Amino acid sequence: MTAASTPVWEIVPLLEFVQFPWRFLGITALTLAFLSAAGVDAMRPVQPPSSPTNNRQKPMWLAWLIIPIIVLSALYWFDPRYCEGNQAPTVADIIYLESWSNTIGTTAKGEYMPKTADKLPPEPYATPFSAPESVALSDVNRTPLHFSASSNETAPFTLTANVFDYPGWRATLNNRPVPITPSDEFGLITIEVPAGEQLIDIAFQETPLRKRANWVSIVALLGCLMLFVQTRATQTGKPEDSFSPISRTLIIPGLIGISLFILLGWVLPRTASVLMRPRLSEINGAPPLAQFNGGIQLIDYLIDARSMAADDVMNVQVELYAPNQTASDYQVNLQLTDFNQINWVSKDVIHPRLYKNYYESRLWRPDQYAEDLLQIVPIPGTPPGTYQVELVVFDKYSKQIAPATDGRLSFNLGSIEISRPTEQVRPEDFDSQFEANLEFSFLQLIGYGHDRREAKSGDPFALSMVWQANGRPKNDEVGTLKLLNGANQVSFEKPVELISPNWPTSKWREGDIWRGQSTMILPATLPSGEYRWELCVLNSCHILGPLTIEAPDWLFTRPEVDLDLGSPVLGTLTQLAGASFDQTDPANVTLVWQPLETPPDTYKVFVHLLNSAGELVAQSDSIPAQNSRPTTGWIANEFIIDQHQLSIDGDLPEGTYRLVAGLYSANTSARLITEDGSDNILITQFEIE
Repeated sequence: MTAASTPVWEIVPLLEFVQFPWRFLGITALTLAFLSAAGVDAMRPVQPPSSPTNNRQKPMWLAWLIIPIIVLSALYWFDPRYCEGNQAPTVADIIYLESWSNTIGTTAKGEYMPKTADKLPPEPYATPFSAPESVALSDVNRTPLHFSASSNETAPFTLTANVFDYPGWRATLNNRPVPITPSDEFGLITIEVPAGEQLIDIAFQETPLRKRANWVSIVALLGCLMLFVQTRATQTGKPEDSFSPISRTLIIPGLIGISLFILLGWVLPRTASVLMRPRLSEINGAPPLAQFNGGIQLIDYLIDARSMAADDVMNVQVELYAPNQTASDYQVNLQLTDFNQINWVSKDVIHPRLYKNYYESRLWRPDQYAEDLLQIVPIPGTPPGTYQVELVVFDKYSKQIAPATDGRLSFNLGSIEISRPTEQVRPEDFDSQFEANLEFSFLQLIGYGHDRREAKSGDPFALSMVWQANGRPKNDEVGTLKLLNGANQVSFEKPVELISPNWPTSKWREGDIWRGQSTMILPATLPSGEYRWELCVLNSCHILGPLTIEAPDWLFTRPEVDLDLGSPVLGTLTQLAGASFDQTDPANVTLVWQPLETPPDTYKVFVHLLNSAGELVAQSDSIPAQNSRPTTGWIANEFIIDQHQLSIDGDLPEGTYRLVAGLYSANTSARLITEDGSDNILITQFEIE
């Protein structure tokens, strides 16, 4: 929908029902047969009555050609690029699928709800029936078209079957019909159940309208067949031989049908080809290439090539597997990173056009694998060089990365070489955050962007620049990025590559347009205030934009804590000065960190409650101080108060429990180690009897 077409959508209320093109496929498939037949008939040469009849059959070869083409074009759909659905779904599986697809009790987004339903229920129903709490139902069964149960109550009650009251549903009590009353608001089936022993049965049956429509279809089919026989007999001019043309007409389609049945049902499923791929059972046994948190495994992958132009597209096929049902739905994506771990492709998952993605990972079967086809599309202006292809697994809804079980956030699929684009990149190909026209001698900055205008001390900062060469550079030029305070003094400066060390300006040609990306960490000691960025290249300087810094309230007085841990040091960078633990529900844990120096990396804090077997019972993982104090913003000798909450089951079994904490890299998941070689610090230990 566009702004220009919005009035049309508002004026024609039923247009939203046919907004998706695939809803016309049924009509297209039906009319395609008639149009093909009409085309063949139109090509039949007109012959005088005395001409031999068989001359009028010459275009039939076109019909026999069209039929296999139509069938073969649909072979792609016999081997979908996703795992088959659950062959024995439980009620929970059905409820999950309907909730995920927003088709609760319906077939397509709720537009086919009965008139008695004003809106969809807010949550899917986990049980077939809803009844008063005092009512006890027995022998409860449910299939998509049949609900049944038994009751033996001393008082009458109202029973609701959690399904929409479409025409066709019939209800009986002890095999006697009873009226159905749609419930208010949601239009669910409700019946009045009297006291005593009752056998409740609610089933979907044919309506009179459907029965009449079935007979109309049968009569129409017979009429078409009779018309066909009469037409063929008239064309031959030999009534006594009327069955001969039918035989000749049906033999060829029959042979084609039998051949396709053998091809689809027997040959292709047993043959590895472009149409059918081997199932997991044929490649099972080999260890996975990588395992990710959440239960996803990478079985295999295939990259089209190991070199490409900067304006080309490359396909990467991956095969994924989950031995058990996953707790969430996972997707995969690709990153194209340089030696600085800067990504040069879009964050969006890119599939080839018309590609059919696999089912949600919660629906994968343990005897099959899912195949995904992703595309590497470098962003405009990507400089030539060597890049790494990284596979990332992430939660579809929370967008959280599921790291590999070895701690890596991604799996490396190898390197590829990117060469110059085949066509000259144009300025309009870039979607720069800010347009510019800044001259630096023979270089021109035509656009730039950064990831924030407000930051805290120690935050990361990313800068992208789009450069155009108005001459032929001879030397390898670099720039200097400065952060100026309100008094126009330099508070921070950093050398920046205009593009990449692998593609210095000496390799540029006149008219080239390239994109550069730089990342840096702002100094942890920056005070609050208003700043400006200044870029200097070739003795020319230009202001790029403002930056507001908010410094934290640094605490240099040791706060009081309940537990003195002896200030163990993690990785020579920071020590745990103390902690407090309140064993409630949820349990409150307060950690006090004291850095010895500013950590060079972003670390997360983990607080884990472990049982006597070392198994995880409860946990809290986050950036320190409720995500407000990243470790790159810590300064030496300050104290950071870091609070966590743990949801602890009140019915924990008897045994010894340990509360531990530590730090791990947000980029690699590697934990910092203490002086005694441990990757965690014991906070406290307690017994449950």
